[in-house]
Amino acid sequence: MIEPSRRRPIIRSDTRKKSPMAFIRSYRIFQRRAEPGLCCAVPQAMPIPYFVRPDAWSFGRTLSEDGNLPVGFQPMLAREASAAFGYYLFHDPCETPAPRRRRLGGHAGNFLDHGERMRLRA
Repeated sequence: MIEPSRRRPIIRSDTRKKSPMAFIRSYRIFQRRAEPGLCCAVPQAMPIPYFVRPDAWSFGRTLSEDGNLPVGFQPMLAREASAAFGYYLFHDPCETPAPRRRRLGGHAGNFLDHGERMRLRA
């Protein structure tokens, strides 16, 4: 019989690689004011990059990898870019921080946003 102190510890090796998606990450999404659709995703645990200034970028929302993702957001690429640079740039054609303009009447050059139209109705 082998003494308990001389037994070898059982080492179990898991041959399966852990999925990079094993841990769900949350990101803060910023939208570029001058270029609608250009977005910067910053992981919650990372500092905001120096180029994301309030005068040039607006905070869009916080999202989770397991939630409703924007069209251009790729979770695997976001993880790789975040690990290398601390942020992930992507394009989402649906995300536009600027107000939508609509044509008023039949004049081609007459565009007003929703607030301007409401003021004209009053």
